[in-house]
Amino acid sequence: MKENKKITLNRKWFTVILSILIFFIHNPLYILEPLAGLDHSWALGLEWAKLKGLSFGRDIAFTYGPLHFLAYGMVSIGDHSLLLWESLIYCITHIVIIFMYVYQFAGLLYKKRWGDYSLTDRILLILGLFLIIAFLSFAFIESILVFSCFLFVRLVFHIDLSKSNKKQYLLNILLNAILLSLAGMTKFNYTIEALTLIGIAVFGLIYQRKILFIVYILSTFIIFTIGFWLLSGQSLSTLPDYYIYGSEIVSGYTEAMKFQNTYGGFRHELFSLFVLLFVGSLSFLFFFVKKDFYHAFILFILLPLLFMAFKGGFVRADDGHRCYFFLQLVPCLIFLIEFLVESVPFSYKKIWKIFVICVIPVTSIILSREEFTRGFSNTVEYPLQSLLSADINTKRVDRYKDSLRTSYDPLPATFLQQAKGKTVDIIPWDIALLYAYDLNWSPRPVFQSYSAYTSFLDSINAQHFKGDKAPDNVIYLYNSIDDRYPLFDEPMVFRSLLENYEVQSPDNYLILQRRQRQKNYQYTFISEGVCPIGATINIPQLEGQHIYCNINIQKKLYGKLLTVLYKLPEPVRIYFYVKDRPKPIIHRFIPNLGTDGLFVSKYVFNLSDIYHIFEPNYEQDIEKIEIHIDNMFFYEQKMRYEFYSAPFSNIVRDK
Repeated sequence: MKENKKITLNRKWFTVILSILIFFIHNPLYILEPLAGLDHSWALGLEWAKLKGLSFGRDIAFTYGPLHFLAYGMVSIGDHSLLLWESLIYCITHIVIIFMYVYQFAGLLYKKRWGDYSLTDRILLILGLFLIIAFLSFAFIESILVFSCFLFVRLVFHIDLSKSNKKQYLLNILLNAILLSLAGMTKFNYTIEALTLIGIAVFGLIYQRKILFIVYILSTFIIFTIGFWLLSGQSLSTLPDYYIYGSEIVSGYTEAMKFQNTYGGFRHELFSLFVLLFVGSLSFLFFFVKKDFYHAFILFILLPLLFMAFKGGFVRADDGHRCYFFLQLVPCLIFLIEFLVESVPFSYKKIWKIFVICVIPVTSIILSREEFTRGFSNTVEYPLQSLLSADINTKRVDRYKDSLRTSYDPLPATFLQQAKGKTVDIIPWDIALLYAYDLNWSPRPVFQSYSAYTSFLDSINAQHFKGDKAPDNVIYLYNSIDDRYPLFDEPMVFRSLLENYEVQSPDNYLILQRRQRQKNYQYTFISEGVCPIGATINIPQLEGQHIYCNINIQKKLYGKLLTVLYKLPEPVRIYFYVKDRPKPIIHRFIPNLGTDGLFVSKYVFNLSDIYHIFEPNYEQDIEKIEIHIDNMFFYEQKMRYEFYSAPFSNIVRDK
């Protein structure tokens, strides 16, 4: 008895000391400087939205939720109390997760003497501790979800409903609900993973005839989800919208953000991925055939996490996303190692098979880590100074704003004077510019244009510029990503701006002002037709008319299926045949937005062209367009198109 108490005490001390060491080694207190650029702007925008009291799900439609800072850190934008509060939550959750992982492994280390473990088990234990110490903090939210897998396995296979286990049973249920709801409030993608894990656990509990567990798991998850939503300052009425907007963004992400793979130096990672899938599948089939549902369940419950990690890493397929995919494998490998060592009945040979899964991706992680850590180059030096002193934090924020202003061309002094007391939005994404000049940001729900992946998202943004919350001014920059045509990122938004705003002369920026008197366009149908994809579509030439086009491209069933499972191999491209230009101008085209009313009167080269469209004072120069898809196997052969117009004279100017 005394020996057991001593082992328990040693395990606790080992866990506490190692957890604290890991915490300070990694210094996970990521307080980020606000920087210019696409990714930095959305991180700043989320923090600024919270500071302005905007609601996720009503005012903001984004994949990240109100606890977004748990995924990548806090952005220092000036509010000291908010920074302090978020940093406290961030540090507590990190140290708790690290503690739980270390405690799990400490249980194995103190379960029996080191010499009693086989050589394979010793290697696995050393590997597991190395992964926890070196890499766990780099995939923090995934670590939360994987630890939830630990708890689900315990609930399904190890804990019964006897009175002696009641305390352990309740603790597992409550801890699981906290972890899953925390993850779901961080990013909508994690909500999908959390619900999938719950679904797998429900099937396991039905198989084990533990029906009461299902009620507790579902009810506690709902309660804690609502609780964290309310504690983060959100209204309960906007929670359904958070899920609706999140599902729209997730559904459109693959089509809009897929990138052709240029694997280059990532061949070793691909080999690792192949081994992982091959050996994992064989192991699962072996367990299932042998009716070893315990270990089959262990592998199966990791499947949704691995799938979402794979989609996140290989749809975009740049170096950063692929590095992050392999870092997300870390908690999954730790999970497997823990159960491998604990599962005594396995023979050496069977353990070795899954050991291969663990070892080869670790090589990839180590080789990829340098690429990944570049993303944290904007971490604030000496973050504790900003936390402990509001004055130091304020001075730093002022320096950040000065630095941001030098990153952009200066805004016109006349506009800055005019914008005092007025609301402003910016297109397509440079929120940092508004922050640098202390402008009153009034964002559209999807506040970065390239992220309005679907017609629904485009429509809620377009409606924003017509409604009561429409900004008084819009700063318009001509830019996009992945060689897209900027006007086709938000076709409905461009039309809404044309209806409701007038333009000032372009300089480095195009400034749009909201009209006092609004009048909608009277749209007139011109023509429609069906043609094979790749055929030439002639643009109607009508003087004094804005011409719009809807293009409806449909995937075949297996094309839709591949989009869900991975991505289609080739992007869709649009060819513009412009007057007096011998060759077509080619852009990436997003079919999901094809029916949103594409402006096809004039090809826009720069801000000056947009200015003339708003005047309106331009000549039509797009003569015809073509849609090209290299691999037609996944698409229907024909597409439908239609044209409609609106006369220049329908624009009403303020006097």
